Parts: sequence; C-alpha cells; structure tokens
Amino acid sequence: MQRLNRIGTFLILVGIAAIALFIVSDISRLPDFRFLLWGAIGLILGSLIKWLNPKPEKKAASRFRILRKRNEDEDL
Repeated sequence: MQRLNRIGTFLILVGIAAIALFIVSDISRLPDFRFLLWGAIGLILGSLIKWLNPKPEKKAASRFRILRKRNEDEDL
C-alpha cells in the first residue's frame, strides 16, 4: 500500500525534525528530552512501517515499444 509507505516517510521526517529540535534545545542548555523521545519513536515507527510496506514495483515504461519490437524482429 502506497499510503502506508507515505505515512512511514512522514513519521521519519517528523522524527528527524524532533531530534533536530532536541539538539537545538540542548545547545541552548535547556534540553527537552520529550523531543528526543518523540523523535526516536517517530524514526522507529516510520522505519518499521516503510520496511513492512515497501513501494510497489513500477511497471516498465512503454516508451519506444515500437523501436524495441522492430529491433527484436531484426535479431531473429
């Protein structure tokens, strides 16, 4: 399912943003560990969702099908 894959990507991005906020709060010497916790949860959950629901394989492009068909006919 492509929708679950997109949700997994979203959770990974939110997790990265939350960890970045934790790093900024740590630099300001007022660390907020909730950002780190939610970031880790987002990364783990998003990665798990993407791993369990990979993107479906794309169909082969049908561009140049006439040329390919001619080339195959000439090889015979």
